[in-house]
Amino acid sequence: MRRVLAGWLCVLVTGAACGAAHAVPIVGAVPAASADQDACRNGKDRMAAIQACTALISLSASDPAAAADAYMRRAALLGPANADQALDDLAQAIKLEPKDVKALQLRALIYMLRNNTDGAMADLNQAIAVAPNDDHSYIGRAALKQRLGDVSGAVADYGEAIRLQPQNADYYGMRGAAYLRVKSYDLAVVDLNQAVKLAPESAKLLALRAEVVYAMHDEAGAMDDFAKAIAADPKLPAPYLDRAVAEFRKRDFTSAVNDLDVGLALDPKQMGSFMLRASAHQMLGEFDAAVADYTTVIAADPTNRSAVFGRANAHMLKRDYDAAIADFDRAIELSPATADGYVGRGAAHGLKKEYPQAIADLTHALTIDPTQVAALNDRGAARESSGDVDGALADFNQALVLKPKDPAVLRNLSRLQLTRGDFADAVADADALAAAWPADDAAPTLRCLTHAAAGADLATADTLCAAVPEALKARPDYLVARALLRLRQGRLQEAFADYDAAAKTALPPGEAVYGRGVVEQKLGHAADAATDLAKGAGMDAVVARRFEAYGYGPAAPTH
Repeated sequence: MRRVLAGWLCVLVTGAACGAAHAVPIVGAVPAASADQDACRNGKDRMAAIQACTALISLSASDPAAAADAYMRRAALLGPANADQALDDLAQAIKLEPKDVKALQLRALIYMLRNNTDGAMADLNQAIAVAPNDDHSYIGRAALKQRLGDVSGAVADYGEAIRLQPQNADYYGMRGAAYLRVKSYDLAVVDLNQAVKLAPESAKLLALRAEVVYAMHDEAGAMDDFAKAIAADPKLPAPYLDRAVAEFRKRDFTSAVNDLDVGLALDPKQMGSFMLRASAHQMLGEFDAAVADYTTVIAADPTNRSAVFGRANAHMLKRDYDAAIADFDRAIELSPATADGYVGRGAAHGLKKEYPQAIADLTHALTIDPTQVAALNDRGAARESSGDVDGALADFNQALVLKPKDPAVLRNLSRLQLTRGDFADAVADADALAAAWPADDAAPTLRCLTHAAAGADLATADTLCAAVPEALKARPDYLVARALLRLRQGRLQEAFADYDAAAKTALPPGEAVYGRGVVEQKLGHAADAATDLAKGAGMDAVVARRFEAYGYGPAAPTH
């Protein structure tokens, strides 16, 4: 609709078609008999033209037509930026010439820009009553009806404009856009095919047809139209930005970012496209770039909660938990009755090992929305890390009631069963995860770990550990799992090497340090063992209980 209003304003102010089929003639033309008349009508200097129109008004008291035209021209030159004065002038012009269609149209436009829809509708109805063959009045009323949600009424008015100007490609495009709005894709594509037939080099019409064709699931046709639109006008941002949406949906994030880079360079005010690029950067693991895009949106609108929340998640992925907490604080401030802010902040506190704060936030989230599986899962993890194994079990079980086979819950529950010594259940949960989510990269390692912990069939555990993809074997969770298997097999030096490697990673699990202490104890390195056992227990409140369930308690024999 913005495009409709912009084109309409161009016609009304300049008297030129501005790319449309034709212009509306100025009613009440003044003979070019004086310098003021000529300057008012045709002056290139806007301020001088306004002054000339003002002078003409004072000299035309006895000539209503000339005065009306001067008021009209001055109002057009003042434009919506000086709306109050322009409306006063238009009122005078219409008072002097009630059938001045152009004055009615311009006043309707200014009313629309000021959200006075009743005034705009009254003027457009009057303009159509005065000049039923003026297509611009129908276009203006169609735009107004579309704004008011009366799409069928808008379509009818676009139809009248098309009847009057059947060769105007833009009018077919406007009606096609109205059909697109109500998802009448078959009707939209008919109009847009006709529009493109009339104006085959119109980048705007090609881009609009691409939107419709994409909505009709013709991806190849949409991409072809986007490419044609870009070739027709490489400086038009819409085809790049809209094509990026299609690329994002098919998970071609690199292409989406490339198109968004071009589109946003051409039109940096499209905040929705910054949001999309932030998401694409996130999917590519480019978290700093995602944070930068979210920050751009927030700078434009500090109340944009989606951007604040998105940046918080990007900080989480960067492991910048303090920055994430600050953004979650802001998200909560913007919407204190929404659960997800508390879920996010609770997860951040949990990852910082600030378990009381995590549990408090997640509990509050569950008072807002008891069906929040993520809150139950994260609270269960925080409770387990705090030593509340029974509370953790209750949370995980409740989460699975709400969402059976949730992968994050199955992972946590399986590990919790190891702490409880319920090895059969731990194995079953790990197997269920692998069966339900074969692409889950944690599943192979978890099966290795749980079978090693059970200890009943070390040959199967060995096979499972060896089958873990090579890309995952440098991760600390895998090193800890294989270390436990080797400990079970009595391969102490190899177990020590795996625990030691895991303990030296960027984010070492407490199990790695504690397990190293267990092996050191068995090797007779009492001082090192005491240090690692104490350190590991300080890192993980339940690690000692887990190793005791494995059969390696703090008083385990050294031989």
